[in-house]
Amino acid sequence: MTTGCSGSSDERDALKDFGARFKAAFDHRVSLAGLDQKDVAAAIKKHPSTLRAHRAGENPMSYLDLEAYDDYFAAIGQPGLIDDVRQQRNWTAYAEQLQSVSEYGPAQRLMECAPGLRSAGGAIEEFLAEQGLLPYVHIMVAADGAVRTSAIGSKMPTARALDPSIKMRDVRNLSDRAYGQFLHRQVHELLQDGRDVVQHISAPSMSYYRLGVPVGNFLVAVTFGAQVIPSYKLG
Repeated sequence: MTTGCSGSSDERDALKDFGARFKAAFDHRVSLAGLDQKDVAAAIKKHPSTLRAHRAGENPMSYLDLEAYDDYFAAIGQPGLIDDVRQQRNWTAYAEQLQSVSEYGPAQRLMECAPGLRSAGGAIEEFLAEQGLLPYVHIMVAADGAVRTSAIGSKMPTARALDPSIKMRDVRNLSDRAYGQFLHRQVHELLQDGRDVVQHISAPSMSYYRLGVPVGNFLVAVTFGAQVIPSYKLG
C-alpha cells in the first residue's frame, strides 16, 4: 500500500499535494531540531535522493516509510508527523499593515504598550491587567517543544469559540487538529522572527485578524474582525 501513485493527472495532483504536506511537516521538524535532511535520511536508512523525491511529491511513499519518518521525529521530541500530513492545509495567514489595528481599540492599545510589555519581565499578565488589556488578549507560550495557551481573555471576539479546557494543553492536541498544527507552526515562527505582526487568519470555520506581539517565549495576541460559524467550538 502506498500514499499515492503516478497514473492519471488527478493521481499525480494528489501525490504532489501529499508531497507538499509531507514537506511542510518534515521541514518544520528539521528546522526546530536544528538538523540537516541528510541526518534524517541516514538515521532511517534512506538514500538522500529518495527523501528529496518524497518531499517533492515525485515518488509514492509507503505507509511504512511514513511511519519510519514519524517514529524518528517522535524519538527526538517532534511527534505528530502523520497527523500533520493527513490534515488538509485549509488554514491560511496573510500579513496585513500594522496600521489596521486602528480599527480595534484594544489592538491599538497593545501595540502602543508593546515596549513596556517587553520590559515587564515575567510579569506579563500583571502588566496587561494594569493596562486594562488582560480581558482582550490570548497569550500563548512555547516551551519544551510545545505551544500552549496560558490565558484567554473573556472579551476576545473569538472567546465563545474556545473551550476553557484548551488552557495549558499542547495546541497540536486540540479538537481541530489542522488549526492546532497551524498554531503550533505559526507561534514558533513568529517568536523566532521577533517582530509585531498583524495577520488575517482564515478557514471555512472561522476567520479573524490578529495582532501578535512576541515577548520572549510568549506570544501576546489581540484578535479583531472575527467571523465564526455558530457550531464551531475548539476544545
